[in-house]
Formats: sequence, C-alpha cells, structure tokens
Amino acid sequence: MTLRLVGKKVTNKPSDLIDVLIPVYNAQAYLNEALDSIIKQTHRNWRMLIVDDGSTDDSLSIIQQYAKQDSRIIYRSRENKGLVATLNELTAWSTAPFIARMDADDISHEQRFEKQLKFLMQDPHLSLLGSWVQLFGIKNEIWHFRATDQQIRIVSFFGKCSLLHASLMCRREVFELYPFDPEFTHLEDFDFLTRIIADNKFKMASMRESLYYYRQHNSSIVYNHEQLRLSKSKQVFKRFLNALGLQLSEYELQLFDKFNTGQSVSIEVLDEIGCLLQSIKKVLTNNTPDVDKEFDYRWLLFCKKNLKSDKIYAYFIKYFDSCDFVFIELKSQYIEANFVNTSSASRAYVSVLGVK
Repeated sequence: MTLRLVGKKVTNKPSDLIDVLIPVYNAQAYLNEALDSIIKQTHRNWRMLIVDDGSTDDSLSIIQQYAKQDSRIIYRSRENKGLVATLNELTAWSTAPFIARMDADDISHEQRFEKQLKFLMQDPHLSLLGSWVQLFGIKNEIWHFRATDQQIRIVSFFGKCSLLHASLMCRREVFELYPFDPEFTHLEDFDFLTRIIADNKFKMASMRESLYYYRQHNSSIVYNHEQLRLSKSKQVFKRFLNALGLQLSEYELQLFDKFNTGQSVSIEVLDEIGCLLQSIKKVLTNNTPDVDKEFDYRWLLFCKKNLKSDKIYAYFIKYFDSCDFVFIELKSQYIEANFVNTSSASRAYVSVLGVK
C-alpha cells in the first residue's frame, strides 16, 4: 500500500506509522501553518486525524481542501463537544503504534517526527517523549524541559507541567490507559501528566531541542481561562501529592504553594517551609531520589529571595546540609551565587536548566 504525496510515493510501514491527533475549533487564522508543518515532516509515514469540533469559521473548509490533496489527512466534523471529548474521540479513532499530538494553532519543526520517533525506537522502555518548546507570538521564549525520566518527575513536584502535552509523541498505550478527564477541562494536560507520573508505569523523556512551536495569542485557552486553571490546578496538584504518599494539610499546601510560587514570607514562615520541605523530600526519596539536588537548589533561591545576603548560607545548610555545592543539570554557564559561610568562607555555585 502507498500513501499519496503530491509528486511522490511513500511506502507505508505499519511499525513506524504515526497518528497525528489534531482537535480543531475555530482555528482558521492559524490552521494552514499547522497543517503545512505536518505535511513538510521529513518522516512521511503518518496519518493526520482531525476532528472539527463544530467550528463556526472556515476551519472545516480549510481541512477539506487539504484532505483532497493528501490522502493521509482524514477528518470528521460534528457539533461542538469541547476539547476533552474531542481528544478522547481522536484517541479512540487512532490505530497507529505511535501517537503524536498537535494543536491547530501551533507549528511542528519539520524534523520533529523523524527525531522523536528515532529517539523512542532506540529505547523500547521509553513510552512518552516531549521536547523543548519555542514560544512565539505575543510571548517569545524557550521552555527548556528536563531531559530524563527522573528529572521530569522531580520537577513535577513543584506544581507545574513538566512537559508540554501538545509536543508529545507516545506509544499508543499511554493515551489508551489515560483518557482525558472532563472534570479538568482547560487543565487536561496537567491532569494527564500528573496521573502518569504518579502511577509510574511509563518511562518519560524530553529531547533537548526545540521541536515544537507554541503560539501565544490573546484568544489562547491559557489566557482566557486563567482563573479556572489556577483553581483547578490546586485540586489536581493535591490529588497528585496524595498519590505519592504526601498527605499535606491545607495549611501545609498553602506553605508549599508560597514556596513554589516564590512568595516573600516572614522568617517564621520561612522556617515552617524549610521543615515542610525536609519532610516532603524524605518521603519522596524512597521512590524518586533527587539526584540533581532540585529541592536544595530551589530552597537556595527561596532563601535568597527572603533573606539578607549574610543570612542566606546559614539558612541553606539549616535544612539542606548535604553539601556546600549544589548542581542542577546543566547549561553552558554556571550561575554564581554569592553565599558566604562566615566560618569557612565557602561559596555555593549552582547551574540550572531553564524551568518555565
């Protein structure tokens, strides 16, 4: 069997077939760029599965035009049911051994599928793979997600998504075992990832290059539903911590939130947070060793925010005294923090791979 490309033939090998899942709702302004980025992929053995979720603009017309030109593009159109229902429908519809996600207003690097698939196939135990993400539009920056399974898990303990869901390529059983939950609409990505991390059934990784371009615009869900996402995220995070064996009181959750969001606190609250972090780290050590000293590093930054320079080192070693030198995964330059130990004139050096 061959798949049709304009002017070319491509042999379909079932073992490396990718189903690209694209939910579409009123995306006419950006849809051409999104679909073109898939058509230009250097790995050509893919099927594009699109559900038009009751669009009221010209999205369906654009999809139909593309489907006429490329038989790999398959679509459905129906009344609006919302993003979560659409994602679950796309998963049920797919049959390929690999599933890639893509949003209708974003862009994939032309080598995304080739590089992610090669990475996945090199490690039969790896099931879920993301990448660094380039933001563009009204906000421009790169999200440097952590690379290894252990690093991704550690970062997830600080209340944010440790991978961008739309950048993922997974073995299909990941999507089959973790359907999206309508209770967490507009936060389905965070809920999806925390359930996977808590269950610890699948190995994860992220490629250290920007293979996904995440468009930022004023009509994005992340901006239009900011308050809802904030309230729901606390609910998801609490359930996630509970699944990890961390039964925190409401007050402890508030303290942990102050730490995770880098708030200014009194010296009394700083001590409470230090004690809390010690207990959290002790519980997590049994299943997720903090090999990169992530807790130490973040505590160091939190102390720096809340203390005068001559007090920082003392508070750092008061609660995290494992070593004088804290290293976190690697960027080309180390950031020197001027923490002075009055007794030994020690200095702590840290480096960090960017966290969004």
